[in-house]
Amino acid sequence: MKLPKQPTTVINLSKIIALILFVTVLMLTFILGKNYQFNLDNRVMNKNTTHWKVFTSKKAGFSFEYSPNWPLVVETDAELKGDDPWNEEPRVEGIDFSYRYFRNAHQQRMGYIIVKKIDTIKSLQDYIKKIDDDYEKLSPEWKKKVSKQKIQYLTISGEKAIKLLDSETELASFSPPTSTYIIIKNGLIYEIALLNTDMFRKNENENTSSFFHILSTFKFIK
Repeated sequence: MKLPKQPTTVINLSKIIALILFVTVLMLTFILGKNYQFNLDNRVMNKNTTHWKVFTSKKAGFSFEYSPNWPLVVETDAELKGDDPWNEEPRVEGIDFSYRYFRNAHQQRMGYIIVKKIDTIKSLQDYIKKIDDDYEKLSPEWKKKVSKQKIQYLTISGEKAIKLLDSETELASFSPPTSTYIIIKNGLIYEIALLNTDMFRKNENENTSSFFHILSTFKFIK
């Protein structure tokens, strides 16, 4: 007696549907990343940047353009090696968007770029896994107060990157408490952040535009 073909057909159909869904997710991730880069460029394309300066970090191998009016201070070698209770990993480069350097400057800066090395993190997947692992270590009480980190995939300087999203505020509007972008290249973690501080809010539109110009001109150098 021949067995009915229906079970085999159902299994094959399930495989086809799963494959289609997988390909669709990959395509959406790529398209959203490209669209984000396009929007990033459009935020600053009409801005006159003729007299802007170029910052170059030989230590961490990157550069970007910034406004002459944009506050920027670079950590010294001694400051990079100093004790920091908020950041236990040694930093390769540290830039504060501030008029003078304050460790953990809080309201006295608009953002920062930190480059550091963590031996256990070699890729964006490793970074995301650490975020998930750290969240799972939280107590049930803290999990009620803190949402699990949401992530957006994008491209910065031709490199795969992620943007850390705040699920309660940033998804609702573009006025984030913190916009943090992560790139991992050559074993280094590049963290670029815009902070919604008092200093930033004094001229929010102009500062937002200037920050996105920094982000859109950020590039790696040899």
